[in-house]
Amino acid sequence: MSDGKLEKEKGFFETILIVGTVRNAGNHLLKTVKTLDSVFSHYNIDYYLVESDSSDKTVSVLKELSRKRSNVDFYSYGILSDKLPNRIDRLILCRNKYLEYFRSSNVHKNYTYLVVADFDGVNLGLTKEAIISCISHDGWDVCTANQNGPYYDLWALRCANWLEVDCHAQYELDAARLGPRRAYFKNFILPMLHKRSVAWISTESSFGGLALYRSEIIKSFDYARNQFDIECEHVTFHRKLRSQGARIFMHAGLVNSSWTSNAIRIFLRFVGIVVLGNVYFKLLKKNRDIY
Repeated sequence: MSDGKLEKEKGFFETILIVGTVRNAGNHLLKTVKTLDSVFSHYNIDYYLVESDSSDKTVSVLKELSRKRSNVDFYSYGILSDKLPNRIDRLILCRNKYLEYFRSSNVHKNYTYLVVADFDGVNLGLTKEAIISCISHDGWDVCTANQNGPYYDLWALRCANWLEVDCHAQYELDAARLGPRRAYFKNFILPMLHKRSVAWISTESSFGGLALYRSEIIKSFDYARNQFDIECEHVTFHRKLRSQGARIFMHAGLVNSSWTSNAIRIFLRFVGIVVLGNVYFKLLKKNRDIY
């Protein structure tokens, strides 16, 4: 096999679009872009980021990045929280914005993948080998990330024999029956510690801070609100994809992080509930900060 053919098969000369929603990501944004540049270096890369409601230097970083690099573009909604107080509604609007960009640009760019990434630091542990182990495997339409430690993204997860229901909704039901401490352990701590014992885990929905979508699978679907106010936007989106036969997998080898800040926060909250009992639980619930 010639070097040129080998390079083409591994992704060289193909183009991908990396997108994400960003809010107060100024401290991690440049580091994340640098990491993604490196791990996807066998592709031509375009970036499109959608910002809203930042109170730090995120917008100025985006402006400078897009000024210096022709493959970086972004859109800022400014302050959305006044118009859309519900976080899910804001995320849906922002995610549909990058889907709109993807579809309009894909007409002449012919992207191989849409890569949806978080830019809050969770992807700084990615390696090129992890990406290649994903893209060299057939049989998936959506491939999502794993953590080398507690799996933090329970809200976006639906997986048989792991987490089959909305963790928030189930927690509310269990708290009345089991008490807050046992309910929190059952619905948040145990699922985070679930052992990923096989390389490819079929899921109904997953994200984990990074997801690769084959371009052809997302040509006609948008993010939308479900009847459940707190249901993650990834869950409803993936439900649409699966209705058309999409195969969604979490790849255990696609590790992007170890202990995320979210995982640490959840464990610290559980310690607070154990030590302080209902007082701490009521404080969390008052601030809507259970998970």
